[in-house]
Amino acid sequence: MFKKASDKEIGAYLSKLIDKKFPSTRKFCKAYIEAENGVVNDEELRKKANRLSQIRQGKKPIQVYDLEYFTKLLDISCEELLSASKRVVVNDDRMTNYKFAFSKDKKLWKEYINREDGIITRIDEYGKTVIDYALDCKNYDLLKYLMDNEYIWFVGPNEKDYSLTFGAGTNIKKPMVVLRDLSSELAEEDCLRREMISLAIENHDYKVLTQLKAREVPTLYLACYFANVPPEISKYYDKYLIKKISCADNETLDYFSESFEIESSNKRKNQFIFPFMNELLNELIKNKNPHVNTVLKKCIEHNKWVYHKLQKLFEISKNSCDDTYIEIFGDRIKQEILRDLSFDDTNNMIRYLARDYSDGIISNIVSTNIESTNDLTNDLIHELNCWYDRIINIEP
Repeated sequence: MFKKASDKEIGAYLSKLIDKKFPSTRKFCKAYIEAENGVVNDEELRKKANRLSQIRQGKKPIQVYDLEYFTKLLDISCEELLSASKRVVVNDDRMTNYKFAFSKDKKLWKEYINREDGIITRIDEYGKTVIDYALDCKNYDLLKYLMDNEYIWFVGPNEKDYSLTFGAGTNIKKPMVVLRDLSSELAEEDCLRREMISLAIENHDYKVLTQLKAREVPTLYLACYFANVPPEISKYYDKYLIKKISCADNETLDYFSESFEIESSNKRKNQFIFPFMNELLNELIKNKNPHVNTVLKKCIEHNKWVYHKLQKLFEISKNSCDDTYIEIFGDRIKQEILRDLSFDDTNNMIRYLARDYSDGIISNIVSTNIESTNDLTNDLIHELNCWYDRIINIEP
């Protein structure tokens, strides 16, 4: 049992809740009318706002039919409202981001996403968003629904936004600006995309892998052979994702072992292979993966491509040296051609810019220090490492 508060006390508490959860009284009234399945028009809004104003001032009491909608929209119990917070009852039926993340009800999804209070965008007391919880419980259908309807995206359309992430974001409306919310987490944390990649692998969703740029990292779009500053890649390393890929089916391994092109900000195309291919190869060899030889062959082809591209660039550099230049530098001409060659062994990234600035290369190369019990696999490992060594020790 509880004692009912006065109309003035109820009105004051109601005002506090509405102001906290809705940007305006009009927005609350609009949500009330929609919850009643009513048609929202100016006249109905005016009537509802006038009556609510009198309730908030304590001039009119709450009616029984109000309770259903007030408690639903404000996420409180009847006891809490009518006692003006003196009697608080935990409402186990109240929808939270945690409960929403487990839901399979598409109708509920749409209603919850479009709530005026924007609760879905909030980070809870545990520092988690609804996306964190959906990934934790592997609710792939919900995450796909959010992506397919463009409520969230892990990869944005504009490459200029690629930095910490691939321009991840959300268009779910939030009632107020806060320091940390779903939008800021998506924009700053690439780990959510990587967890989604892991789920896509489990669900054999190859279309989503492509959509998520699963074999890339954002900083590759900042890579440039004009600047001798290697892109930061190691911070995106995820050993759990590597293990997941190493146990995946052949189609997934084919995707991750293919070379790919990226057009940098200066409109030059650079060719790369999965930035953590060394670690992935180690796992495949140790686990005696039946597809490892196919992956090794693709890695060999990529290393060979890098080697031959470098030799072509050296030829360009050599041809740009006129007779006078060669006469001046003499035996040092080789060092002069190699002047703009650099190798970042942390990320296995090699870079070279031709002397005439007409062309260049920035790419990663692959090697492994793991041996196999299979003779053919060992032969391929040896060939791969030979090409790696040729690149590291390359000369014009």
